[in-house]
Amino acid sequence: MDLSEVRRTSGQRHPWEIARVRALSTILRRRQVRIESILDVGCGDGFIGESLRNMLGARALVGIDAHLPDTECGILRAADHVIERYPSDRSIGDRRFDLVLALDVIEHVDDDRALVDDVVSHWTTPGGLVLVTVPAFQSLFSHHDLALRHHRRYNHAQLRTLLEGAGLAILEDGYLFASLVAPRALAVLGERLGFQQDDHGVGSWEGPPWLAQLIAATLTLDAEALLAATRLGIRVPGLTAWALCAAQ
Repeated sequence: MDLSEVRRTSGQRHPWEIARVRALSTILRRRQVRIESILDVGCGDGFIGESLRNMLGARALVGIDAHLPDTECGILRAADHVIERYPSDRSIGDRRFDLVLALDVIEHVDDDRALVDDVVSHWTTPGGLVLVTVPAFQSLFSHHDLALRHHRRYNHAQLRTLLEGAGLAILEDGYLFASLVAPRALAVLGERLGFQQDDHGVGSWEGPPWLAQLIAATLTLDAEALLAATRLGIRVPGLTAWALCAAQ
């Protein structure tokens, strides 16, 4: 989640965020690897990283994001885990992590290869996991992406090439949220025809709880179906591209 998408009210989470957490948890749990420490690069408001830490039972979570306000930074100690949040990686030192998250992050930087290289060389333990998600398909690039300061979108092959070029071994990869491709394509078409759109990302969700639950359940089924297809060797296009990698 981008900090530019942080909710403007104190309401509930966007159903897409909820479905994404569930899908990412499924991807990670399938590896059946004990994860003690997590680094969340570009952590936003911390929702995704903290949700995954809780689901995986990790004892340490460090989040870094250049846009974190001072009031959101610091160390939170609990009985069985520690959460740290910093505006810069300088606070991390030479620490390495069992799992590094780069969730909808690399599309924000000019040099995505340099960022991935940093993840591998500086922060991931040998054999540790790296989970990357990005918005899919450059043909769907629109005002929505510009508003969120995206430089590009990726297809599956482009993401693989980038990650393998940084020395990562791809364990699994694919797409999520096939049901969102058509609505996004229609929105892009409308934009190109001159229709104005007010699109501020997931931070704009203000729907009723019952609708949020329904949409989250639908998107969860969507994601699970695509993950099942991936396991069968079937690649179904979706609005999010993802890859789970191992550092070598």
